[in-house]
Amino acid sequence: MIQTLLDYGRQQGLASTPGYGTEKARWILDFTESGDKFIGLAAASPDAQGTKTFRDIPRLSAEEKKGKFLAGRAADFLLAPLGEIFGVDDKGNDDAGKARRAAFFRECLTEAGEYMPGLLEVARELEDPATLVRVKEQAASTKLKWTDKATLRLGPRFPLESNTWKPWWEEFRLKLSPPAKTDGATMVSFATGELVVPESVHEKFRGWTAIGGSSFGEPLIAFDKEAFSSYGLEQGKNAAMEATAVSGYAGALRHLAEHNVLLAGSYFLSWYTGPNELVQAVNEEDDDPFAIFNFETAKGETEIDPHMANARLRAAVKRIKTANGAEDDLSDLRFCVLNLSVAPGRVMIRDHIEGSFLSLNEAAKQWFSDLEIVDARGATAPLPSLARLIEAPLPPRSPDTDSKKWSAPAVAWARPVWRSALRVTPLPQNAFARTLDAHRRTVIAEGLHQAVTQKGDLTAIARLTARRMALLKAYLLRKEIPMTPGLDPENPHPAYHCGRLIALYDGLQRAALGDVGAGVVQRFYAGATTNPALVFARLAKLAVVHLDKLEGGLANWYESQIATAHDGIKGEYPGVLSPNDQALFALGFWHQIAERNRRIAEGRAKKDAAASSLTAENL
Repeated sequence: MIQTLLDYGRQQGLASTPGYGTEKARWILDFTESGDKFIGLAAASPDAQGTKTFRDIPRLSAEEKKGKFLAGRAADFLLAPLGEIFGVDDKGNDDAGKARRAAFFRECLTEAGEYMPGLLEVARELEDPATLVRVKEQAASTKLKWTDKATLRLGPRFPLESNTWKPWWEEFRLKLSPPAKTDGATMVSFATGELVVPESVHEKFRGWTAIGGSSFGEPLIAFDKEAFSSYGLEQGKNAAMEATAVSGYAGALRHLAEHNVLLAGSYFLSWYTGPNELVQAVNEEDDDPFAIFNFETAKGETEIDPHMANARLRAAVKRIKTANGAEDDLSDLRFCVLNLSVAPGRVMIRDHIEGSFLSLNEAAKQWFSDLEIVDARGATAPLPSLARLIEAPLPPRSPDTDSKKWSAPAVAWARPVWRSALRVTPLPQNAFARTLDAHRRTVIAEGLHQAVTQKGDLTAIARLTARRMALLKAYLLRKEIPMTPGLDPENPHPAYHCGRLIALYDGLQRAALGDVGAGVVQRFYAGATTNPALVFARLAKLAVVHLDKLEGGLANWYESQIATAHDGIKGEYPGVLSPNDQALFALGFWHQIAERNRRIAEGRAKKDAAASSLTAENL
């Protein structure tokens, strides 16, 4: 995996030279071209939310920062958190520790000023208390956080984009760590297989608070406890890597994390490897399988149905194959997915999957097909993103609920769900069971009836239920239990038709009696979905009473539909239903509701068309 990350870094042109890295700035401290006057704070992008990426910028290793010379006062040079530049804490108050780092930041500017004179003037301006006052004034009217990273701009130029300061930087780093003596200290590199002088401490990854990280950062590779070491080796010698390899994999991981997808408290990072021209081709457009899986955005439903998604996949494969004018062999194009979270003191790799691009493409097609389901009005529902599908078993989140606490249970099934998507394997049973239970609660609380009968746009509950039904359908299909996206009168499972029946009985009661409060579904759904034989005989008797209250046409339609559903049961009502049968019951219930709403909408459309035609004739 380390080699894969190094390959990614090389393909992306990321710096792997020790002492340099790639970083993003959210804010820019503007000075005059000579650096002698602070102009103000500017956003790195027009919307004040984006960032500007700088490559090949000065960076100290974790080992250098922990050295005696810099211990407790090391700050990154030229691009650092605003709090470390001005010596204030996360709330903008004076902080002794941050003040030491701010002093070091100015000290570096002063020394580098011998090579780039403007930096010396910038150091003087930063030391002036009036500069901090002006930044605080701007902070009050912006979304600035003191943990946001900022860099310097002198007139139209960024010092980070110049090479003038680099000779000083190289000299400075030599003072921190003189060249290592290699006599007898070389080991075989875990990353490259070459004889190298191993780094004792690896770099830390800061800012990953969304997955449990701290502001101090955590390493991916660490042997800071005796139990983690072997054969008497100390620290990094347990997985020997040279400085360039450490810098290379760390830079690649940071770059990937900038485009992460956050699912249930962990990062999912995805990328492609293979011939450069193919990797470039696949990254040119947002039509590759990961983009259509909605890994990148994770913002809910995509705006395409499964058939359109498959069409996009076919077009993407054709585009990538012919990117160089002739049809390329895609067998060497591969994908990688890395799942990361943070445990106390270290970054944890929870899962790592590699495979061919073509196998990913086929997995995506199967995923879209398995998730295809009708919405509450009988139309094809949009594909849910993986993020929304993973959240589907959870109850709706109220505005005052903490999002991390709300999504915490999904950690148990998040990784198995995306592995199922990529590998065409069964979906996890715990997600399936939670979805069944959540759906049952929604139905009994009558939230579903209100949601699916409301006019206008589909409600959040109706959309959530469609996602839950998509998950149940995919689970059954991957257990080799056949299931269609919409109503299937020929379905061979009695439980499916029992679900249809209770939807029909509920509709019949409402047609006969109107709103009766606790109706058929609220009173009988829980029992019917677990043991139909105990419930449906009573429901059949109630149906006779309700049919007598209807006019001939509507009564005949309900009689016909109920008879058709009974044809699928073939004999006695089933007894205790297994979890799979309960899912079939839920899908039959949903399909029947969707079909009823579709027919109602069609009837209204015909009436409206006839009325419009009559009006036109009268005119």
